[in-house]
Amino acid sequence: MSVFKKMAMMNRCIANRRCALIVLLGSIFILLGFWCVGFKSSAYSTDNVKIVLKVGYEKGCPPFQWTKNENLQGLHVDLLKCVADIQNYQLEFISVKGIDDGVKKLEDNEIDILLGVTQNEGLRGDLVYSDPISESNISILMTDMKAEEFMRNDSSLELVSIEENSVHHSVISAISSIGGASFFVCANQEDAIDSFLNGETDAVIGVKDSILYQLSENREENQYTIVNNNVASIRYYICSSADNYNIVKDINSALRQMRASGEYDNIENRWIKSSELRAQVLVRNVKIIAAVCIVIACVFIIFEYRLNRLLKEKVNEKTEELQSVNDALREKITEIRENNEIRNKVVDQSPSGIIVMDCQMNITMINEKAKDMIDNENVKLGQPVLISPLIRYIWDDKCKRVGKSGECSGYEVKVMKDSYTERSYRYDVYNLYTENREKRGEIMVLEDVTDEIRIKNEIFEKEKNSVLNQMIAEISHDILNPLTAIRTLAELAPQKKQNESFYLHFSEIVPKEVDRVTVLIKRLLNYAKPSSSKREITDVSAVINSCAQLMEPVMKKDGIILELRTEENSFLYVDEGQFKQSMLNLITNSIDAILEKKKISSFKEELSIKISEWRENNMVYIQVKDNGIGMTEGQKEMATTPFFTTKSNGSGLGLSMANRFASENGGKLIVESVYRKGATVTFCFQCPLDSDKKDGKGECK
Repeated sequence: MSVFKKMAMMNRCIANRRCALIVLLGSIFILLGFWCVGFKSSAYSTDNVKIVLKVGYEKGCPPFQWTKNENLQGLHVDLLKCVADIQNYQLEFISVKGIDDGVKKLEDNEIDILLGVTQNEGLRGDLVYSDPISESNISILMTDMKAEEFMRNDSSLELVSIEENSVHHSVISAISSIGGASFFVCANQEDAIDSFLNGETDAVIGVKDSILYQLSENREENQYTIVNNNVASIRYYICSSADNYNIVKDINSALRQMRASGEYDNIENRWIKSSELRAQVLVRNVKIIAAVCIVIACVFIIFEYRLNRLLKEKVNEKTEELQSVNDALREKITEIRENNEIRNKVVDQSPSGIIVMDCQMNITMINEKAKDMIDNENVKLGQPVLISPLIRYIWDDKCKRVGKSGECSGYEVKVMKDSYTERSYRYDVYNLYTENREKRGEIMVLEDVTDEIRIKNEIFEKEKNSVLNQMIAEISHDILNPLTAIRTLAELAPQKKQNESFYLHFSEIVPKEVDRVTVLIKRLLNYAKPSSSKREITDVSAVINSCAQLMEPVMKKDGIILELRTEENSFLYVDEGQFKQSMLNLITNSIDAILEKKKISSFKEELSIKISEWRENNMVYIQVKDNGIGMTEGQKEMATTPFFTTKSNGSGLGLSMANRFASENGGKLIVESVYRKGATVTFCFQCPLDSDKKDGKGECK
C-alpha cells in the first residue's frame, strides 16, 4: 500500500470521528430544542372553550398602549393577547376616558379588567391587581440648551408638561421646589410629550420609555437631553374588581409562564428599547450559551484527547514512510534543477537569438546571441524589450503582418546597422500559455540570415544567367532573320533608286523589323536586370504576358503550343522582379519536362503549356500546366527542396525560389504531378488588392 493511500485512510478515519462529534453535538442541541418546545407547549395548552374578556384601556401612552391609524397596539396589548392565547380568552377592547371612568365601568360590570393602571393613582381598596406587567422610570426631558443651563443653575423651569395622576404628589412637590416651575397637566403621556416637542413647555416629566419611543418615532433623539433618568419608578398593572379575582389569578399564572419561557422578554424587546433590559437579556443569554459551551467543550476535550492519542500513533507509524517520500522528492527536485541548468545552457549556446517576454513586453529571459544581435550586452531582465531599435523595428513589421497578438514564422526584415551596413534577420514569434490556456507571454527567435541571403542571391544570379544564356541562344536566329531582311533591302537600295514601289516597301518593312529586334532586346534586358526586393502594386496579367512573349520563340522552336488565359485589372502587392523570375522558372521547367517526354517514342500527344490566372473567393490563382514527363511521388515531395533536380545540367533552385517567393509575399505554392502525364504548379495569393487602388494602399475585396 502506498504512502498516499495510507494517509487517505487516516484522513477518512479522522473525518469519521469528526462526523461522530458533530452528530453528538447536534443531538445535544436537538434535545435542548425539544425541551424548550415541550416546556412552551405545556405552558400554552388551553381548553377549547373561549371566554370573552372585556378589557378597558386608556390610550395615549406609547409604547405601552395607544392607538395608531385606529388600531390599538403596544406592549400591554401584545402581553394581554399572549395571556389570552394561554388561558383561552377572547378579548374585547373597550376604550375608557381616564382612570375614574375605567373604575366606574368595572363597578358597573361593563368591563372585566382595566389594562395599564398604576398603584399611584389612589384606586379603591376593593380592586385586585395583577403582577406588574411592565416597569419604567419617571424622567425629565429638556432641550440640549435648556438642559445645560439647568444643570449649571443658570436657568429655572417655568412650565413643565406632565400626565395627570402619573407622578406622586411628593415627587411633584420636590421638583416644584427645585425648579419653581408651574405644571401643564395633560390627559396622557402622548399629549404631554407632544406639547413639549411643540415648544409649549420648557420640559416634560414622564415615563422614560414612552419619552424615548416618541423621540425615536419623531427622529429627534439628538436634539434633547434626559436630565434625570430616575426621578421615580413606575409600574403598570392589570386590575379588576374583587369579584373577578380568578381572572387576575389566571393572568398572573400566564404571565409567570411567559416569563419562564422567554416569551415575555421577546414581546418586551419588540417595544422597549431599554439598554438596561437589553443588558439583562444579554447576561441571561450569555449564561445559557456559556453553560452550553462548557458542556460542548468538555465533550470536545474528551474526544480530542482520544483523537490525539490515535493520531499520535498513526503519525509515528507514517513518519518513516514520509521520510522516504521526502528523500524521493528531494532527489526529484535535484533532477529538475539539473534539467533546468541543461535547458539554460542549451538556450545560451543556441545559434539563434532567443528572447522571452511577458504580456507587458518586459524581458523574462534572453540569451547571449540575442544580446549580440541587439548590440546591448547590459540588457537586464525586467526591462521593456522595445528599448532595442532592432526589436522595435521587427515588432512593428510583425504587427503590420499578423497583428499584435498573432503568431508568425519565417518572416524576414532588412535593417540598416549604420550608414553602410545592411543586415537581414529572420524572425519567429510564438505565444506562451499557462496550463489553463491563458496567455502569459511571447517568445521571439531571431536569426541573422545576411550571409544566407547573399549566397542565395549569388545562386539566383547564376541560375538567371544560365537561363539568360539559353534564351539568347534560342532566340538569336529570331534576331538574325529581321537583320538579314534589312541587309538584303539595304544592298538592293542602290540598284532600285528609280523604283518608287521598292522604296515604299523598304520604308514599310525596315521599321517593322527594327521594332521587332528592339522588342526582343528589351525583353532580354528586362530579364537580365537585377531583381528588386521591394514589394509594390504589380499588374499580374502584364507580368504573365511579358514572360510568355519572352519564352514564346523557344516554345515555337520546339513545337510547343502556348495557351494563355488572364484577367484584366488584376493586381497583387508583391515583389515584381521575383514574381517575373519565378514565372520564367516555372515556364522553363515545363519546357524541359516536355522535351524530356519527347524522347519517349510512344509519345503522340500534342505538346502544350497552359498559363492561367483567375480569382475565386478572395484568392488569386496563377497556374502553369504542362503535359510533360511529370514527377514521381518521391520527386514531387522533394520538388521545392533547394538544389534538388532531375536534370543533368540543372541547379535545383527553380521551384525552391518560386516557393520562397510565394512564402515571403503572403502566398502559397502548390505542386501537383503524375509521372508521364504532366505537372501543374499553382501560385495562391490571399487577400488581393482592389484593382481601382494602385497607390499601394489598396484594401482587400
